Amino acid sequence: MVDYSGKTFLNGSNTHMQNKLLNACAVVIGVFGLALGGPYDAWDHYTDLTLNTTSSGAGVSGTVNDFPVLVRLTSENFDFGQALAAGADLRFSDATGNTALSYEIEHWDATGQEAAVWVLVPSVQGNNSTQKIRMYWGKADAADASDAASVFAASNGFAAVWHLGDDLGDASSNGNDGTNYGSAVDATTTTIGKCRYLDGNDRIDISESSGVPVYSPAGGHQVAAWIRADQNYGAFYAEGHSSLGCSIWEVQYKDNRFGHRWRDQNCSSGPEYTQNDATASLGQWHYVVCVQDGNTHTYYLNGSLSGTPTNANSRQETGLDQCNIGVLKQGGSYYNHYKGRIDELRISTSPRSTDWIKLSYNNQKPADISSNRLVEFGAAMDQENYSLWSYSTNVTLNTSAGGADVSSDITGFPVLVRLNSSNFDFSQAKWGGVDIRFSNSTGDHLPYQIDTWDNATQEAGIWVKTDMVYGNNSTQYIVMHWGKADAASKSSGEPVFTTSGGFTGVWHLSEGGTGTRYDATANNYDGTPRHYSGNEPTENGIIGNADSLEGGPEESNPWIELADGFASWPNGITLSAWVKPAGASWWTRLISLQQAGQNNVVELSQYQQTDSLMLGTRTTGWSYAGTRYNAWNQWHHIVATVDASGNGVLYKNGAQAGTGGVAAPINVTRNDNFIGRSGTINDAAFLGIIDEVRVENVVRSADWNKLAYENQKQDQTLVTIGPLVDTDPPTVASVTASTANGTYGIAAVVSVTVQFNEPVNVTGAPGLTLETGATDAGAGYVSGSGTSTLTFE
Repeated sequence: MVDYSGKTFLNGSNTHMQNKLLNACAVVIGVFGLALGGPYDAWDHYTDLTLNTTSSGAGVSGTVNDFPVLVRLTSENFDFGQALAAGADLRFSDATGNTALSYEIEHWDATGQEAAVWVLVPSVQGNNSTQKIRMYWGKADAADASDAASVFAASNGFAAVWHLGDDLGDASSNGNDGTNYGSAVDATTTTIGKCRYLDGNDRIDISESSGVPVYSPAGGHQVAAWIRADQNYGAFYAEGHSSLGCSIWEVQYKDNRFGHRWRDQNCSSGPEYTQNDATASLGQWHYVVCVQDGNTHTYYLNGSLSGTPTNANSRQETGLDQCNIGVLKQGGSYYNHYKGRIDELRISTSPRSTDWIKLSYNNQKPADISSNRLVEFGAAMDQENYSLWSYSTNVTLNTSAGGADVSSDITGFPVLVRLNSSNFDFSQAKWGGVDIRFSNSTGDHLPYQIDTWDNATQEAGIWVKTDMVYGNNSTQYIVMHWGKADAASKSSGEPVFTTSGGFTGVWHLSEGGTGTRYDATANNYDGTPRHYSGNEPTENGIIGNADSLEGGPEESNPWIELADGFASWPNGITLSAWVKPAGASWWTRLISLQQAGQNNVVELSQYQQTDSLMLGTRTTGWSYAGTRYNAWNQWHHIVATVDASGNGVLYKNGAQAGTGGVAAPINVTRNDNFIGRSGTINDAAFLGIIDEVRVENVVRSADWNKLAYENQKQDQTLVTIGPLVDTDPPTVASVTASTANGTYGIAAVVSVTVQFNEPVNVTGAPGLTLETGATDAGAGYVSGSGTSTLTFE
């Protein structure tokens, strides 16, 4: 029986029931309060793009407004087969999906599976790793909406923007288009899409549309470009005068530097120069920014300040009427040809902020420069309507004293949801849980990863990334949905254990056998079992399966080798694992990250041949914080943190268990990385069972670590599942009236009986509105609650 207590039909409180009654009774109920969706609800697919400006991302502290964000698409983050030709169906919105964002597709190569798209974001917040925008695709009848002039508007300070790919048009709204004289398109050695190569005799002339020069000499300006010079002298952007040969202004590359060169129209003195400080080597890509603000020249190289010369002065030249890329034109002659590649040349009518410049560099830099990226891709999601799933239930997260007992709010926390026969009917879900979905309390979809699902034993463990787990709260909840025959799995670890959220490596160790132990993060620091015979027993872990290691000499007993990496710890480090130790082995490691030869070590270890644990970080010698297991053959949740100042803390089973001063981890790539062993054969492999190993490049708080323990332990205290909500509403089987068709007097009573396919409970005073012609009549609820038949009069 479905309980509709506290709800009334036909008043906007139960849309499914309203639709059923409308179809059967032809009742008129006015306008339902149906919520309008976002502009792209009809698109098939979307993904959230995180704009990470923290030190692990673009490293920008201030907010930057009206910023064109470059979104690079590749085969690794986008399925080009799901989009229309040339990306005509691509769209962008804010994180809510309600506000469309302007964008320009600069480059689209479905065959090579590469694209470059500029998206105008109203505000990019500084020092933030949670801000998102949303990208949509997959609509067969969508028309191209790429709009460069809206992204690079003159009102936003853009005088000209040349992407310098196949098209030499000005992407800004000013129309300062280029005409090619010899430059070649280069799609290989480029930064964004395609670039232009000039061989020392080529040039691009700029036509006069909104006026030449591109910007006014009076006031500040900024020239920014990506350059890769092949010779040590040349003007990559210049303005001259058609008749006054002396009057020039240019930005040039000279002697491994870049800067301004100018001369006024009176020819009263020779040309003047200013340039940056740092070396910009030949044959390498550099992001160069030249700023003039009154008498001040400022230069930036690769996002960093690179000089404020003292010999600068304000511009005096006027009347410049010819503009070129790759050469200076004085009168009718050409000088100072630039040789090399150039890309994404922009002129702004006023200087941009330091944060804007740094953000531009870290957003635009070539793909072979991997650190400090702005844009991080989430999982591709279908625009699924979870109201079409047959079942749902609330998953309550209790952090009060009666639950996990955590007082502070925690963002981005992966909640473990355990299912078993007492809280879930496995027969209602598809095999393997492929139709499982999660949303927050307002209906927004939540990423999830199925760690383990066993239909035979009716047990499952699922990680769900929450927006926020509120401290000291017993009413917050997320929603689990299941029961849809045509649903495909959306399980994925990467959007749950995000690198922007501080996760460097996460190994669930549920695979079993001798195969790969997969890293759930996007870093793909996968583990390879060593010295596994294939006969290892399948062990019950704290969550699903786990790895059982036999101890003994490392050269012959099992352990797991991890991929190279683990280089960046600007904000400290957290190591954690669930372990069930079976005994003491000599200096056995739970987690060990280091360079060959035991250099720059970060590890969580047993101390000598004891039950004591230690956190060790070192370049030479040992420094550590310690605690003890206290019991063999029991599960322990061990967490170790080190902040950037070298303060070490050990946690055991959710509580702080030891502190000490240790060496802050050094940012170097480590190539001897293990679970269950050290970097030397003199030490023993771990003896016992190990599960849910994590390495994180942030220092997790005491409340985070306590919440992880309370949520993950087998008698967990955080999550309560239920009760079941039946999202498949009853249907109307028939509608009958107590009288025949005809005309009735004012006092006549007409009884209407509505027959449902299952019993329903009703409270309140639902009613029907009957179409009677000139004046509609109402029918009020009389009886039937708790049965399958309701009567109205």
